[in-house]
Amino acid sequence: MGPPWEVWYYEDDKGQRPAEEFIDELHPKPKAKVMKFIEKFLVNVTPTELAHGRPQIGHLRDGIYELRVVLSFHKVRLFFKTLEKHGIILITHGMKKYRDTIPPIEIDTAVRLCREMELRIDRGDFR
Repeated sequence: MGPPWEVWYYEDDKGQRPAEEFIDELHPKPKAKVMKFIEKFLVNVTPTELAHGRPQIGHLRDGIYELRVVLSFHKVRLFFKTLEKHGIILITHGMKKYRDTIPPIEIDTAVRLCREMELRIDRGDFR
C-alpha cells in the first residue's frame, strides 16, 4: 500500500495518546509547525522516500522512523512506523531533542507501542 496514508496516534487502553499530548503541550507556533510537517511529510510519503530518506525523515531501527522538526531553540522528534497492510502511519510519541543522538529507550518505546497497537488492530480491538 502507498500514499496517501492515514495518520493515527498510538492510543493506550485508557485512551491516552502520548504523541498527541506531546504536540498539544507545545506553544502555538511550534505546534503549528509540527502539524504542518505531519501533513506535508507523512501523509504522502512513499515507501521509496522512506527507504532512501529525506532530510525530515530518518530510519532508526526495527521499522521505526523519526520525523525531524527543527524549532527555534530545540528540535522535536516524532516516532512513527508505517503499518502498510492497514495504510496507516502510526505516531507513537515525541520528544524534544537537545543532543545529537536519540536515547535508545525512546526507540524501544516506539517499537513496543507499535507492536501493541498492531496486535490490537489485527484483533479488531481498535478502529
